[in-house]
Amino acid sequence: MRSAVRSVDVFPTKLHLKEPFRVAYEVEEDAWNILVRLTTAEGEVGWGNACPDPEVTGETPASVLKTLRKLTPRVVGEDAHRINRVNYIMEEVVGGNLTAKAGVNLALYDILGKEAGLPVTKMLGGFKDRIQTSISIGILPLEETVGKAKAHVAQGFKVLKLKCGLDPEDDIRRAIAVREAVGRDILLRLDANQGYDVGTALRVVDALENIYGVDIELIEQPTPAGELAQLKEVTGASSVPIMADESVQSILDTFVVTAGQMADLINIKLMKTGGITGALRVNHIAQAGGIPAMVGCMSESIVSVAAGLHFACSQRNIEYADLDSHFDFERDLAKGGASFEEGYLYPLDRPGYGLEVDEAYVEELGRAGRGELAR
Repeated sequence: MRSAVRSVDVFPTKLHLKEPFRVAYEVEEDAWNILVRLTTAEGEVGWGNACPDPEVTGETPASVLKTLRKLTPRVVGEDAHRINRVNYIMEEVVGGNLTAKAGVNLALYDILGKEAGLPVTKMLGGFKDRIQTSISIGILPLEETVGKAKAHVAQGFKVLKLKCGLDPEDDIRRAIAVREAVGRDILLRLDANQGYDVGTALRVVDALENIYGVDIELIEQPTPAGELAQLKEVTGASSVPIMADESVQSILDTFVVTAGQMADLINIKLMKTGGITGALRVNHIAQAGGIPAMVGCMSESIVSVAAGLHFACSQRNIEYADLDSHFDFERDLAKGGASFEEGYLYPLDRPGYGLEVDEAYVEELGRAGRGELAR
């Protein structure tokens, strides 16, 4: 049965964070999420989201909006069920721009699930019904870091991820303080966002693990993204598993990092892979190379966090999740999509992603966003 795409609507929305979030390369107060609404000739609606991070993918809110305007005329009229064909058509229109393409790709999977009457995770194979997620703590003074850690544990989180990479000595102090505050039952991850060199990364590991006895589950992207030799050196010498994030921007990157044994783990983000289709390909390569993966996120609305969750729960090789950005917004664009209980995210057992999108709010923010980007 053919299900033609009747229309594609794009809404550039700017969501305000509850408080500023600092990582090694920026401080964020607001997050652009460009929502995509696909409607079929039969009236079925699918929702996707494109959340650009210029430091990671090189795309901006303006470039995503421009790309989606190019793609829309070619997508209209295509069969919404033939996702691989639509992906190919988008690639013909413009190369790269994977964050923009993710918006369309995710909306197509939402439609597919709704028309089949199944959650997307079951459409993809449905390996598990939940996954434990970390929650990130930005780079903050020590007392604030500890306060955040305690609050998150009280909310039910069992895995904390400390952003670091600006000052290694401060990073060590904050990790020690958090471990003392929350105890040893809580898992602790570090994410340097490319902020270390080889020597610094290994010094941080040695200090925490061997001198202060602070056990770390993993360290994410310790070295600059393009310096794969540095990443491999840290991985080979570290007693803590090393995860590649910014170093893995494409399917080819995944193959290179996996084949070269340059990392112990990889972080898959739908915004880096062009959506679920690309994420499946990246995960298959990682799994073939014996490297487990995590599904992470940018500063994303629940719309695409839910998509990431459905993907994560469908795959055996996805052992970790960092799907927490929707907790940071004063007001999100939708409800549903996921439930949280005792550190785990559960995809809802509803067709598609199980979202209830506030369309009036989306349209309101979309008008304001178009005006801001047009200036």
